[in-house]
Amino acid sequence: MDIIQWIGSAAGIIACILFVIFKKGAQKYVDEKAKNLATLEDTAKITQEVEVVKALHLRQSHAWKWVFEKEYQILQGVWNSTWDFQATARSLRPMLDRLPEDEQEKRKVFEERYKYHVDAANAFKDVVLKNKPFIPPIIYEVCEELRSLVGDLQIDFEISFCESAHPDWKKIHECSNKLNAKLDELNLVIREHVHTKIDNAQ
Repeated sequence: MDIIQWIGSAAGIIACILFVIFKKGAQKYVDEKAKNLATLEDTAKITQEVEVVKALHLRQSHAWKWVFEKEYQILQGVWNSTWDFQATARSLRPMLDRLPEDEQEKRKVFEERYKYHVDAANAFKDVVLKNKPFIPPIIYEVCEELRSLVGDLQIDFEISFCESAHPDWKKIHECSNKLNAKLDELNLVIREHVHTKIDNAQ
C-alpha cells in the first residue's frame, strides 16, 4: 500500500514537473512564434513602404525628365532663332560686300537683306512670346533685352533709308555689337541654367 501511495505521489510530482517544463517550453515556443510573426509583419510593412517610396521617386524622376526635355527643347528653339536673326543682321552689311553700282539696284539689295532680317527677328519674337510661361525668368529677361536691341537696329536701318539712300552704318554697326554682346550673355545664362539642372538631378 505504501508503495502504491509512493508511486502515486511520485507520479503526481513528475506530472507537476512535466507540466512546468511543458508550460515553459510552450510559452517559449509561443513567444518565438509571436516574435517571428512580428518580424515578418515588420518586414512586410517596411518592404511596402520602400516600394511606395520607390514608386514615388520613379514618378518624380519621370516627371522631372519630361519637364527638363521640354524646357531644353524650348531653349534650343530660342537659341536657334537668335542664330538666324544674328546671321541676317550681319548680312545687312557683310565684310567685302559686293554691291551694284546703280543706287536703285543697291537699295533693292539692302531692302531684300533687311526683309530677311525682319522675318528672322519676328520669328525670334514669336518663339519667345509663345513660350514665355516655360522660359526661366533670367533667360526671358535677356530675351526681352535682345528684342529691344533688335527693335533699335530695325529703327536705325529704316530711318536711314527714309532719310537717304545711304544707311548710317556706324550707328547700325554699334547696335550690332550690342546685339552680339547680348547674345553672348544669353548663351551664358542658358548654359548655366541647363548645367545647374543637370547637376541638381545627379
